[in-house]
Amino acid sequence: MKTIRETVDTKTETVMITGNKPLRGTVTVQGSKNAALPIIAACALINGKVTLYNVPNIYDIRMLINILESLGAKYTFEMNVLEIDCSELQNGVVTEEFTTQIRASSLLLGPLLARFGRAELGMPGGCSIGSRPLDIHMSGFEKLGAVTKLEYGVISIGAESLEGEFHLPLPSVGATQNLVMSAMGAKKPVMLHNIAIEPEVMDMIHFLQEAGAEIEYISETKSLMIHPCKLSTHVTYHVQSDRVEAGTLLCAGLITKGEVTVTDINPYHMQAMLATMEQMGADVSTTENSVTVAYKEPLRSVDITTMVYPGFPTDMQPQFGALFTQAEGRSMITETLFNSRFRYFEEMRKMNAQVKLDSHGHTCMVERSQLTGCKVEGHDLRGTAALVLAGLSAEGISFVTGLRHMYRGYEDFITKLNHLGANIIYV
Repeated sequence: MKTIRETVDTKTETVMITGNKPLRGTVTVQGSKNAALPIIAACALINGKVTLYNVPNIYDIRMLINILESLGAKYTFEMNVLEIDCSELQNGVVTEEFTTQIRASSLLLGPLLARFGRAELGMPGGCSIGSRPLDIHMSGFEKLGAVTKLEYGVISIGAESLEGEFHLPLPSVGATQNLVMSAMGAKKPVMLHNIAIEPEVMDMIHFLQEAGAEIEYISETKSLMIHPCKLSTHVTYHVQSDRVEAGTLLCAGLITKGEVTVTDINPYHMQAMLATMEQMGADVSTTENSVTVAYKEPLRSVDITTMVYPGFPTDMQPQFGALFTQAEGRSMITETLFNSRFRYFEEMRKMNAQVKLDSHGHTCMVERSQLTGCKVEGHDLRGTAALVLAGLSAEGISFVTGLRHMYRGYEDFITKLNHLGANIIYV
């Protein structure tokens, strides 16, 4: 199979935004970053060719593919279709040269352990949004019979076989995904309790079931019963669309007093954010695979608390933080999952955002603000997107730099905004 290697984006780091222009129109949502990453990691379990459709062409995806390539995989990736063959993977060792670039490299622990009986991984990197330890992953591996070690910044895991039960102390998305993939190599049943039930987790499970995995979900207890199985050598799968990109585009319409429709998306996966928009006074309408949100004056202040699914998603907190600057009254944001996710407000204050953070960095009060254009810098994926939204609403011209962070999760975000009527140019 022909190998195509892509590394970093060549797009510019900075955009110039002429604000205060209502966005109107319809756009199609990209494939889900947070679903595609674990599914691609799970391809390491398949001793043959996998064809994935609707894979977003973004930095994190290409980095994970390149890691698998370094282990012996062959692939092509064109027009959002990934064909990857992991039948010639050589070992389960991933060096920090790759892992420091992408947090999702940690998702290779489970499948490499299942395939080779051992996995060795440099400590993962990713966005600077606070502490994201792997302790639940490690505890789960150990409970199921693996031996783990963290030494000199390298994670090592080994197991002759996995079996037994593990109750996740918290419904961690990454730990759930890693433990499910590791169980693909088990010779006896594995039971996981209190799992994460995010749509992206379920999409990975559906992919594995399509590959022949025998996984039973028990909704009453949020548990999985995983039986020993032999996976197929050829799998074709369509990755679900990205609810976070959809929510970000809808926020762009609201913050500019416009009306935006996103298509190729499951509204059921967006219930918490759509309910929040309705509480703010927006008109929200849905079909089986689309959502339309229209501005209705005035937007009202609301309070949100980030939670695991089906609660309000932490990955939408910064975008709603920007949106709250245009709502009457005072909104409160409580961040329960990450301890450094308000950094974008430090930049937004330069635009005259009226915000007050508590001393612990978990709660923020946001008041209606007359944003004015200036130069700001993004420091993480969703925070950078929030600054772009603020620039769309601001009076005058804004320069947003640090877009390399945004390219990690959004494929054609600026192009889509301009299609809706924004005035954004790369500089």
